[in-house]
Amino acid sequence: MADGGASLKWWQRGLWGALGALLPLAIRFAGQNHIAESLAAGGGYTFANNLTSAVCLAGAGAIVAAAFQDENNTLKLLVLGVAAPALINSWAAYGTGSDAVKRVDRLDQIQKGGGSQALPPRGALKLNLDLNLVPSVFAADSSLKTFSHASSNLVDQVQGVFTGVVPNRDYFVIAGSFATLEDAQRAQTAVAAKLGRDVSLYGPPEGSTPPLYSVVVSPNLSFDDAKKTLADVSSAGFSSSYIWTFGLPLRPWTPQCARLTAKERTWALATLPGSGEQITVAISDLYRVYRGSDESRLYIIRGASVYTDSSHKFHKNTPPPPADITTELTFSGPKSFPSVSISGRKFTIRVSSVAHGCIGKGCQTATVEICEDFAQ
Repeated sequence: MADGGASLKWWQRGLWGALGALLPLAIRFAGQNHIAESLAAGGGYTFANNLTSAVCLAGAGAIVAAAFQDENNTLKLLVLGVAAPALINSWAAYGTGSDAVKRVDRLDQIQKGGGSQALPPRGALKLNLDLNLVPSVFAADSSLKTFSHASSNLVDQVQGVFTGVVPNRDYFVIAGSFATLEDAQRAQTAVAAKLGRDVSLYGPPEGSTPPLYSVVVSPNLSFDDAKKTLADVSSAGFSSSYIWTFGLPLRPWTPQCARLTAKERTWALATLPGSGEQITVAISDLYRVYRGSDESRLYIIRGASVYTDSSHKFHKNTPPPPADITTELTFSGPKSFPSVSISGRKFTIRVSSVAHGCIGKGCQTATVEICEDFAQ
């Protein structure tokens, strides 16, 4: 049985539900000699009792199935009919969370790219089903959301009545997790702008070490839905995105960086993190602050063959780098610069230190860090 081409009418859904509700009665009736049992008990055989049960069961199944206005899968409607009597009898217990059900993790690993993330061992995690679950984590900032277990819907509870398990919808697609709220807020803005929709900021789970703030794209998904969402987020340029669920640590976002220390009036090659492309990093005279603010120059040259002198030094007759492939940055001490785009990827550049501990030209050094930007 599968979805049909046209939408089912309410009475068609009701018929399938009624049929499902009658199946258990039919199976029980077929497995017993009702006439012999009735005569042995000293009573006359009648279909009245069974007929009354059948009418009640069929009515319950029809009502439940007809209530699902968007459901056209006849097999699901049949199952809803089968589940209707038990669901009604068990509703109070399930509504208060007094009975235990199981949430089963579908896979042993969450895989992303070439890496993997271990999940809790395969098996049933016993949880109380409660439609008003108390969040298991907290956030000090009222603007932050909290990680909480998914509330089971009607279909999940129907499945739980018969199988004792409900689907695990406790998977979260996280674009990135950060040590500071400010970094997380900047990332939230970047992700929302790139994806063209709102994303949420979640506070650190209670007791997590270190405490991390997470940019959550989609919360409370099944694992299959989480994988699809992860693929979309990754293809949008957020390669650090991952799937998280309860019992696992959050992944702090740590950018890959290239670091080099070079003397003034020299150049060096640097390999860009994440791409393997080589670029040229050149440094002019390293003036002290008293010569004026931001008098020193750092040049990021998109190419590895602009200069070929084995000494890696600039001389009086050394030509300036081509303007169309060069980014000029000014500084007088440690300084961070806005993101720079190189070959379609974004990188943040920072002069982390400047050493003026020597006298004479050509002996002072600067340390430069080139790191992949969060938003690619």
